[in-house]
Amino acid sequence: MSRRYNSYYPPYVPVAVRQQRNAKILSRLAQDGRQLHPVVATGRNLAASFWGRAWCANVESYQDYANRLPRGRTYLRSRAVVDLCITSGRVEALVNGSQAQPYEILLEIAPLPRERWEALKQKCLGRIDSLLALVQGKLPPEILAEFCNPVSGLFPSPEEMRMTCSCPDWAGLCKHLAAVLYGIGIRLDEDPRLFFTLRGIQEDELLGAEAVGTLAEGTRPEIAVDNLSDMFGVEFDSLENAAPGQPPQRSGSASSDRRPAIAGTQKGSADAEAQFTPAVIGKLRQSLGFSQSELGEHCGCSATMVSLWERGRIAVAARYWERLSALLARQQEKEAAPQKGSAAAPPAGTTASEVLYSPGGVKSLRTALGLTQSGLGNLCGCSATMVSLWERGRIAVAARYWECLSELLARQQEKEAAANKSPAASPGKGSAAAPPAGTTASEVLYSPGGVKSLRTALGLTQSGLGNLCGCSGTLVSLWERGWSAIAPGYRECLAALLARQQKKEAAAKKRSAAAAPPAESVAPAVQYSPVEVKSLRTALGMTQSRLGELCGCSGAMVSLWERGSIAVSPRYRERLSELAESQQPGAVAAAGPQAVEEELGVLLSRYRQAHGLTRSELGRRLQVEGKVLRQWEQGKLPIPARKVRLIQKVISSKG
Repeated sequence: MSRRYNSYYPPYVPVAVRQQRNAKILSRLAQDGRQLHPVVATGRNLAASFWGRAWCANVESYQDYANRLPRGRTYLRSRAVVDLCITSGRVEALVNGSQAQPYEILLEIAPLPRERWEALKQKCLGRIDSLLALVQGKLPPEILAEFCNPVSGLFPSPEEMRMTCSCPDWAGLCKHLAAVLYGIGIRLDEDPRLFFTLRGIQEDELLGAEAVGTLAEGTRPEIAVDNLSDMFGVEFDSLENAAPGQPPQRSGSASSDRRPAIAGTQKGSADAEAQFTPAVIGKLRQSLGFSQSELGEHCGCSATMVSLWERGRIAVAARYWERLSALLARQQEKEAAPQKGSAAAPPAGTTASEVLYSPGGVKSLRTALGLTQSGLGNLCGCSATMVSLWERGRIAVAARYWECLSELLARQQEKEAAANKSPAASPGKGSAAAPPAGTTASEVLYSPGGVKSLRTALGLTQSGLGNLCGCSGTLVSLWERGWSAIAPGYRECLAALLARQQKKEAAAKKRSAAAAPPAESVAPAVQYSPVEVKSLRTALGMTQSRLGELCGCSGAMVSLWERGSIAVSPRYRERLSELAESQQPGAVAAAGPQAVEEELGVLLSRYRQAHGLTRSELGRRLQVEGKVLRQWEQGKLPIPARKVRLIQKVISSKG
């Protein structure tokens, strides 16, 4: 087993300290006027794009580098690579080490052999749609496998790389070179075209002449809007027409139908672009009540494509015009339908755009019904997020929800009309689920406060009320917090429980009126306030635990009485009354039972010490355990009356 000597190994330096040191060196070099391009590793993985991850995987695949690469990752994460520049077949870098000046790194990579490049071009010809797809690595799996092939692929082998470092390390691959190799992967994340520059090849040669596109200059490439029709071969009809190797027109219905459609598309492109503007697309989607994903499903494209349409980043391709035109015509028919008396129209006298289906109308209806967004969503068959978007005006109410909202509005208007005509009348005559007379379901029983009041009156927990209603305690909690509406099946159960509770309260009132209890029996209800309980305990000279033992409860219960957290229940009032009657004016605290017990405890301790007995030995005489005897001596446990005479007998005996 090897030992670690301080003279052999430098002390460990945390990553944060290394980053601060490297930042100072970088600032000093920048002050000298040098143009530096440091490499910053962020995230759990060093590289995120296809080309960056593939480069790192290629480097890690060589077994000769396995024992050196972990140190390189550590250097890279500590931001030791202060400069890294990639040119054709050449990488120059500066890496901070243990010296004051950074080490100079030079990595030379041989150009890709011509025969290998020609073979790859033949395999990829016509299979890569656009330059953007090539740069982003969004290619068929078999093409990616050809690129990453260690023998015939694009990535270099160790024999094709020549690396030098100015550090004194004798190894062929030092930790500084390993950090640079990983830094190249991060550079490819920022600009994937640098890989083709490094290998000395032109990426355009992998594409057909008609599918070659351009990318804007910069560290984060963006799509050139003017050349989008050249970029996205899978998205634009101009690229479909210019596909290489297009066969000549054949006689038949299929080809004859295809050519006029293309011609019509080219002629009417200007009109279609003027019709489907970003504002029109956004307004159409909102009026239909669709999300970007839903509109994309109707049109046969992705939500990202719809987002690009609405932001004006790309134009609508010709193959989507027909479906968008159909949706636009359908929406125009729906907007005209309410004026003709359509069945999906809002209630009479109310327009969808102004009252009910507007953001304020939906929110007013929900407030009048006493529902949360989740409750209204459950009634309409949608999510609370959808209701929130309606109220904020982010999306329009779809036609499939109009009927439900109209029904809820009509029901609410009927309730308000009935309340205005006969406010004292009981709603729902003869209904088993109706609340008591003079109370409406939406205001009292079925509201969050009504459910909680009923549960408190019944003395039940949320789980107990859920068991009676046949549901879970979680659902009862949602009712009380207003997060869920009460279903009709549970309303009948709650109404029955409320009726039963009202019968019990009425019977109790009749019994109390018939019994006519004397005035002194009512006194404890007024007597034992928090202050009076504490005053009684102080007058008796007792602790909370001792008073709780005399009353048959815990000391924590007495503490809650004195703080007013809970009221004194009737079964404890009688015991407190007895203690209050036994407390005569002028009585001394020493006469209380606690003083007698404390005196017996002291006598027991003195007797045991005088006779040299252990607690276990004395406990056997008193027929108790030693731990009980210890609590008697310390005054923590009351001495039963049946043991007092035995203790006095043992203490007074001579042996």
